[in-house]
Amino acid sequence: MNYRIKVLFHTFLLLVFVLIPKFIEHSVEIWGFLESQICQAVFDFILGPLKKVAEIGLIMSDPLDFILAKVPYRSLGSGTYTRKAKLLQLNGVHRPFWHDWPMAEPSLFLTQEILYHWFKFAYNHIVKWCIAMLGVVEIDFRFSMLRPHTGMHHFREGRSKAKHIMGHKHCDILQYLIPVIAEAKVISKAFITALTSIMYHGQASEIDEDILDQMNSVLATFHQYKYTIFKAGVRKEKNSPINNWHILNFSSL
Repeated sequence: MNYRIKVLFHTFLLLVFVLIPKFIEHSVEIWGFLESQICQAVFDFILGPLKKVAEIGLIMSDPLDFILAKVPYRSLGSGTYTRKAKLLQLNGVHRPFWHDWPMAEPSLFLTQEILYHWFKFAYNHIVKWCIAMLGVVEIDFRFSMLRPHTGMHHFREGRSKAKHIMGHKHCDILQYLIPVIAEAKVISKAFITALTSIMYHGQASEIDEDILDQMNSVLATFHQYKYTIFKAGVRKEKNSPINNWHILNFSSL
């Protein structure tokens, strides 16, 4: 992992620049649906030769031979389609790029990227739940009281005042979070159990079959204790309680 992620080692071969389209639609929601559809159409075109290989067993050609073409699209017109898709928690793509790929199994080749799926889920939801329990001022005070540790960011002014919060700081905040809130009187042990059960196993340096078994086990523990999050009333949207688990990153677990 430490070798593969370094750009200077040239371990990645550029296949294509994905389009960054501009739309005449005024609805931001429709932009999102159109972007998803165009992205799938581009992948469908670029990966066409691989589909042919899977179908008739030809020798694969050099990836540098792939040429990106312009992809036409039709406007979705009214927001009826987007609204109905959102109700079903769909992204509006009715023809994903693997729809005609023989023996393709998306769950095997479209695995989650840890930073944007796990850490962002924890930061966008779990951290917010803890802040809702204790308040921003109390959370900041508790972070500011932490002793400096080599290799970890010191939040001397609190979490909310930290600048340029990227992946490394995300990790540090999540590692500090449970100890920071653990002794608060308003937080129950069951609430802590629910949070810890979905936070830490994904940060293992290597994820093997044993870790996956442990993750399945602790995920079951989360489902056992997740009622405490509803009971605390911290899962909210625009200050209104939400009594469901319609979170895409969480559903994909």
